[in-house]
Amino acid sequence: MASADPITAYVEGQRAWVKCLRAEGVQVSDPDPKGNVSFTGNPKKDPKFLAASQKCQPLQQPRPAELNDKVSPEDLEIARRYAECMRANGVPEFPDPGPDGIQPERPDGTPLWDQNSAAAVRAGKICDAAGGFTPGPVNG
Repeated sequence: MASADPITAYVEGQRAWVKCLRAEGVQVSDPDPKGNVSFTGNPKKDPKFLAASQKCQPLQQPRPAELNDKVSPEDLEIARRYAECMRANGVPEFPDPGPDGIQPERPDGTPLWDQNSAAAVRAGKICDAAGGFTPGPVNG
């Protein structure tokens, strides 16, 4: 029976997701009390993880807002200015941060922009030097 508490329901969903991933051979920790898990190695580049993630994705629950860290209005503005700077300096696909300060990603967890392109490296140097602002929190 599903719990009415969104955090408990999320953690239960994370447990089901972890069980599915493990059945597919992925090494993953048990969810902590907030539903966070950790992986061995770099799962975003592991074909086994990518296949398992796709298979197990229906078990994942949306993360409840109650578990998200609060971002200050000042930090959110800094993240927005950084995104504007990156776009103005040659990375037009650089996304605005969400209301939580986190950059949106593709469903597989990869960025929406090429972090390693020459334009991104150049724009990052320019934007870091211009006012010393850095991007807000990113998923990791």
